[in-house]
Amino acid sequence: MKHAPLLFFASLLLAACSGSQDIPPVVGLRVYLARHAEKVAEKANPALSPAGRARADALRDLLHDEPLTVVYSTPYKRTRQTAQPTATDHDLPVLSYEPDEPPAPALLAAESGTAALVVGHSNTVPDLIKALGGSQVLPIGHDEYGDLWILQRQDGEISVEKKRFGGF
Repeated sequence: MKHAPLLFFASLLLAACSGSQDIPPVVGLRVYLARHAEKVAEKANPALSPAGRARADALRDLLHDEPLTVVYSTPYKRTRQTAQPTATDHDLPVLSYEPDEPPAPALLAAESGTAALVVGHSNTVPDLIKALGGSQVLPIGHDEYGDLWILQRQDGEISVEKKRFGGF
């Protein structure tokens, strides 16, 4: 009985750790795709506006409990600033890709259990969803922000779900 307190502590620790089982493991491939958030006035490489920074934080909050394993963004300020809060929250780097060379091959070759966030542009996100095997996505309007597409590939089946984030 002298080990009872130690066993009790160990069982409490185990119970606390098992709470993370509420997040389902990723089976297959799950890709979260978003267009960058709102940007400041038009210029060559604009940063996010205050509303855009708030939306990037909303994306981070939405994906906080998701088991992300990789985060991709184009090298532009607005896309990197949209991806960075989520990447930081998951202790991941933001991997850069060129808009005309999306990470579709890397994602298609990814092992089961990969969960990725990809931040792109209104003219690249629909093409990337299609390249990953998803259904055709309608064009994204120049002033449309806050859509998140969740592409899931499991056992050869592809599903695409659309959500909103940053409800403003």
